[in-house]
Amino acid sequence: MGEVVQGERASVVISMGPETRVAQAEAGWERFRLLLQLMLDLREVGRGSSLVLPAIGQPVLYMRVRSGRRSLAVLGGQEPRGGWSYLWDGRCQAPADGTKRAARQIAAVEW
Repeated sequence: MGEVVQGERASVVISMGPETRVAQAEAGWERFRLLLQLMLDLREVGRGSSLVLPAIGQPVLYMRVRSGRRSLAVLGGQEPRGGWSYLWDGRCQAPADGTKRAARQIAAVEW
């Protein structure tokens, strides 16, 4: 349920119920688990990576690209139908149920 708070500047505040907070926490743990599995699969194909766990927000996996010019950020995203995907470079996506295949795709990024 949401709650509308009006003040000097009209604004909307949405308060989440316990069910929503639990669902978000479960999604956060699943995102962490998927990125950790990807990290292990990247290591199998000879690529190192780092998993960053910010104090606020969601985990992000970083891997240096082959050219060494930048780090590639990989996110775990939940699809509308409930499945999960790995997302990188703003346009690339691979289903998370094929982590080894996704690791090979991500490891092949040149620039």
